[in-house]
Amino acid sequence: MGKRNNKKRKSWIVPLTAAVVVAMFGTYWLGPSRPVEIRQRDLEGIIRRNASIEKMIPGSSGRVYLIAQEHHYAGTTREGKDPNAKQQDSLPLIQSEIYHLLHDLCKEAKLSLVIGEGLGPKELVLPYEQKGFSKSNWEEHRAGMNDKAFSVNFLHSNPKETGYTLLEFFHPDLVTSFGANDSIHLSELSKIERGLFDLALKYIPTRTDYENPEKRRLLREAEMPLNDRKAQLNDERSIIYLNEGIARADELKKEDIAIVIGASHIPLMAKKYSGKRTLYVICPKSAAPVKLD
Repeated sequence: MGKRNNKKRKSWIVPLTAAVVVAMFGTYWLGPSRPVEIRQRDLEGIIRRNASIEKMIPGSSGRVYLIAQEHHYAGTTREGKDPNAKQQDSLPLIQSEIYHLLHDLCKEAKLSLVIGEGLGPKELVLPYEQKGFSKSNWEEHRAGMNDKAFSVNFLHSNPKETGYTLLEFFHPDLVTSFGANDSIHLSELSKIERGLFDLALKYIPTRTDYENPEKRRLLREAEMPLNDRKAQLNDERSIIYLNEGIARADELKKEDIAIVIGASHIPLMAKKYSGKRTLYVICPKSAAPVKLD
């Protein structure tokens, strides 16, 4: 009898202790040591290590992090140079900040779902073998990514990578990544870019033509319908990412979600957002501030 009573008492200890912990410190997930609830002040401190908070709209449950990114556009001028060449130096730093921001939110808050611009609607899976890494080499680089200088150098050497693809690659245990189904829009945008390039060749094929104000005016007029359609398509893509991201979070029962997308998309997304989750508009420290209405 005494032993059975002792067993009963021991079985009480766990729920009783848990109840005391909850009462004293808040609710915690009994698994890997990541808090389910985190104080707003602490959360904002995590974000501000690598970014600024441009706007916050309170909600009732969960969070949406809208993270602005800048990414390389491989255009060509008549001289054959990349028009964004000066931007190349800042892009690895921005993407490094996004990597560390997402990593910290995953480790210290409860973020585990990222929607990244440019990814397909299927889950991103990046086995290290497909990237030419051995396991030991992958582990070495994974540890090195904790150092910001290392991560910036890595992104300099791998300019097509983003902060979110690297997080999925090095920490598949922390995060799941998806994109959105915007392939139809991207296809039309690609045709528009080609159309704009053809118009430039038609109206200002030489530098002398470019320096002619009347020819530049005619070019602007010819470009106007294409640019209007381009803006409309990009606005539609903004809403696709917002809606599909939130739908994916609901489907997977994730309270928190990060959507990383070009900075030009953010103002409309913030304006159109309505939902139960608290919205944070976030800009990496090395990027230009997001211009919100």
